[in-house]
Amino acid sequence: MKKLIAIFLFLFGFSGIPIGFSQEFVPRAIIGKWISEEDQKLIWEFSNPFLFQSEYEGQNESSSGVFNILDWENTCSEYKETDLKDQKYLQIKDEEGFVFCYYLETLNHEQLTLIYMPRGNILSFRKLKPDQNSAIMF
Repeated sequence: MKKLIAIFLFLFGFSGIPIGFSQEFVPRAIIGKWISEEDQKLIWEFSNPFLFQSEYEGQNESSSGVFNILDWENTCSEYKETDLKDQKYLQIKDEEGFVFCYYLETLNHEQLTLIYMPRGNILSFRKLKPDQNSAIMF
């Protein structure tokens, strides 16, 4: 338990916002549980303040970390010089310190479409409604 608290304080400092992450507005649409359209066993959950969790049916453990929505100036993309200035990015940092960068293709209250940078893999999710959350059992 002490280790978990120490990790939390390290990541978030005492402000509740992850160190190295901007305080930029996080769209409310991303908050909630999302189920992969390609693999129904994969669920991602985004919650405030900037918390991320990934669950996969059949695994005993889930992975967690922190996330942020970045703009062109604060991009996590390695290709800033060719990126458009109105693009948004989703950055996820897992508990082991690995950072994942996604181009935010679509985000609304029903659909989340990401493009993994730099390979270009497309990840599509649909939002689970609150009554669907309890129907998914792991």
